[in-house]
Amino acid sequence: MKKLFALPFVLILLLTGCSSIDQGYITSKDYSPSYMYYRQTCVSYNENGGCRQYIQQPIYVPENFRFNLEQGEKTGWVNVPEHEYSSYEVGDYYNQHPRRS
Repeated sequence: MKKLFALPFVLILLLTGCSSIDQGYITSKDYSPSYMYYRQTCVSYNENGGCRQYIQQPIYVPENFRFNLEQGEKTGWVNVPEHEYSSYEVGDYYNQHPRRS
């Protein structure tokens, strides 16, 4: 039962882009354009619990900018804003949380 309880939290971590690395050399840059897809959703059920009426629900997925990083033995990726994506090249060193003076 505890495993079932923890499953939603694990899925949230995976879907929110959690990566164990936040700095390193950029090995590649990935861009995914925004897109939309439709999900069929039941809005009315019959007496047996089967779906009687569906609607098409639009789902919007925003564009995504990502750096793949390598720091020694560690590798991973970070999502970045568009202006940072445009400011860095492959081979540059990237630090997601630079020290502030």
